[in-house]
Amino acid sequence: MQLVESETVEFKCTFTPKLLKAVVAFANSNGGTLYIGIDDFGSIVGVDDIDATMLQCSNAITDGVYPDVSEITTVSALDIDGVALVKIEVEAGPHKPYCLCSKGFVPAGVYRRLGPANVPIEMAQIRSMIKRTDGDYFETARSHEQSLTFFEAERVFRRAEITFDQTSQKNLGLIDELGFYTNLALLVSDQNPFAVRAGLFNDDAYTEFIDRQDGEGSIFRQIEDIERFLNISNATRMYFVPGRLDRIDKDDYPREAVREGILNLFIHRDYESSVASLIKMSRTALEFTNAGGPQHISVEEALAGGSDARNPKLQLLFLRLGMVEAFGTGLKGIRALYEAEGLEPEVCAYPAMFRLSLPNVNAVRNSYLTPRGNSGPNLRGDYSDYEQLEREGALPPDVSQAFASVRAQREGRVSMNGDCGHEVRAKLVEELGFDVACKASAMLQDVSDERRGGYARTLIRFALERPRGFTRQDASDALGTGRDVTLRVINGLLEEGALVKEGRARATRYRAVGQV
Repeated sequence: MQLVESETVEFKCTFTPKLLKAVVAFANSNGGTLYIGIDDFGSIVGVDDIDATMLQCSNAITDGVYPDVSEITTVSALDIDGVALVKIEVEAGPHKPYCLCSKGFVPAGVYRRLGPANVPIEMAQIRSMIKRTDGDYFETARSHEQSLTFFEAERVFRRAEITFDQTSQKNLGLIDELGFYTNLALLVSDQNPFAVRAGLFNDDAYTEFIDRQDGEGSIFRQIEDIERFLNISNATRMYFVPGRLDRIDKDDYPREAVREGILNLFIHRDYESSVASLIKMSRTALEFTNAGGPQHISVEEALAGGSDARNPKLQLLFLRLGMVEAFGTGLKGIRALYEAEGLEPEVCAYPAMFRLSLPNVNAVRNSYLTPRGNSGPNLRGDYSDYEQLEREGALPPDVSQAFASVRAQREGRVSMNGDCGHEVRAKLVEELGFDVACKASAMLQDVSDERRGGYARTLIRFALERPRGFTRQDASDALGTGRDVTLRVINGLLEEGALVKEGRARATRYRAVGQV
């Protein structure tokens, strides 16, 4: 039998005082199990004197780890295929951090579990763990400013249909047991001194400044102001792929990712630090830089959905107001949004700083795009523009896929829409030319029953079979519908550019030409 070490499993061939590192790491993390009698390769070798080894382990743990872990540790004997082992189970500790008595609360004595390894914890994180265990959060401490007003908070609570009376404020942690305002109340108050600075630049070197927005006052007001500024600065690129009726709109940054980045900035900020929170939108990236960051979990764990809030009461307040959906979904959700774009957000975590960088969906590939312009091929251009963009790898995946289909049709690798017979396709090509005929034929593919209804699809098919046009009565006969229903279908297709209208009054005819 062979076993494998993991984040919650570690092996020791024989008893050694070094096993205390694993005990400390498990207690400081999510718990785990240590087996004595299994070598580093996962092979079971057993323990010669099971009772003596169990006693050694118990004594070492009791004497060598602080605070006491006896209540969260179980030492027992285990028999696998007739071979005796010692099993040490360690639960996640309630009084973190735990350390080696011989070292104390320094990185050499405080460990956490990262994969199958016991990793020293940085000094800043150790101090933070001590403060959290002692209940010393910034947000629960008494505010130095007690003359607070809550006009913005009252507006937000009213919108969420949640009362904001004194009882509610106590329950949420804005007022402490003695009736004083806490720092959490300071953050949501109109007197909140913690500001956020946002800037928009036209290049990646941050030398071509365009605009800025300062977030001041209540964090509720700041979030709204910053989000409004970033949404205005977040350009929407409209791709008119030649040969298609519809356009593809692509925001430079997914708006859901932008909002998650803003909320992450406020929820996980270290408000005891004097370092300001900064947001910078350059040509190819949107960066959120914050004092603080993940404390007791790794970046990988945070991206996978792990949560360890620096300001848990603030996070809970946002949850109550419906501003966040659940704990631990922010970075994970951002990563999922970018997976669809074939890109990856960048996360950098340091002991005293956290940076989230969102790539520009459009400009990171297209070197011609800036926040305020386009110096290259026209996104509303003709076939040659898109050929160049595709050749340079400058198109987002879904736009590239749409153009690939059009290019395949143009180059004759794919026939026109199979819903049109060969004779109809030949007529379209003869009367309209190949490019326009492709556009017209593609209507049957682009106009789906789900999106525009069965009548619209039937009428498009009917129109493609009559390149010279048809009357309203012809359409009524084809659809089997009355005048009003037929006109609604025709008008809808006219608005979308699928049909064109020719003539007036009784001479009116409609024709499908496949032109936008």
